[in-house]
Amino acid sequence: MNFKTIFNQNFFYLILKYTGIKFLIYNSIYLIFFVFNKLDLKIFRSIIFKLNNKKDFILFTSNKEKFILFTKDMEVSRNIYLNKSFDLHKFYKVMDILKKKRINTLYNIGANIGSICIPSIVRNLVNFAHVVEMEPNNFKLLKMNIFLNNVENKIKSYNFAMSDYDNKLLSIEYSKKNFGAHKVSGKKLKGLKVISKKFDTLFKKVKKKDTLIWIDTEGYEGKILSGAKNILKLQCPLVIEFWPKALLKFNSYNSLKAHIRYYNYLYDLSKPKPIKLKINKKNLDEFFLYWKKKTNKNSNKTIFTDLLLI
Repeated sequence: MNFKTIFNQNFFYLILKYTGIKFLIYNSIYLIFFVFNKLDLKIFRSIIFKLNNKKDFILFTSNKEKFILFTKDMEVSRNIYLNKSFDLHKFYKVMDILKKKRINTLYNIGANIGSICIPSIVRNLVNFAHVVEMEPNNFKLLKMNIFLNNVENKIKSYNFAMSDYDNKLLSIEYSKKNFGAHKVSGKKLKGLKVISKKFDTLFKKVKKKDTLIWIDTEGYEGKILSGAKNILKLQCPLVIEFWPKALLKFNSYNSLKAHIRYYNYLYDLSKPKPIKLKINKKNLDEFFLYWKKKTNKNSNKTIFTDLLLI
């Protein structure tokens, strides 16, 4: 037997097998994975999510919700897998501010794969939810996650793009790494189109009592509220994403400001303890100016917050 044969791969395999070292290595690896899994470490979940990136989907389960997630989505899906939720802490903030233990009806516009509506139903924070998601693949996963959590009798889903007019075909601008950042395009792009609906057309019988409107549509909020005059007049509690750069892109900065003035107070949900801000021209101008300057100083970053209007 020469020197090369000694270091042959098969030779080492036989040594490992017959000395029991192979068994020891395999069991050690299993034990490490078992311990990490029981400890439920975030870094371990991050590794598992990354290792599955060649697949299209990954299943997440907890003692509360279950989700089928996109492995290529580095925002909503990844956060759910790593942190067990996405933006749900903001929902709890809203419930505390409203001093509510339960909401009767939730209108979730830009529902994505169900990161807000499903936990709110499963955890008995909401009795019934109407949810709207425009992007077809997100919508399919949303439907699957609704059934996976056995809440199909408590959530009604719609595949439209909410806007300020009805029955127009709108193009979708896709984000490669953030599947929660797909948005209505101001241009006519090739590919899938989605039908537009006004909020007032789709939901004709909205009641203010025990109702919450939650809109997260990547800067398209101003357009949506232009088609939602009824909820503005009722002053239904409303959560909207506030993203100055996207608002300017859609030329809806001023219209959103006008819609906000239907309400009396706003809370900035990015704050650990949101403070009530009286809505008037002076305060709104200062608030908008602050976020505009913050956006200009960080032009390469996505600067946004979420607002509760009451």
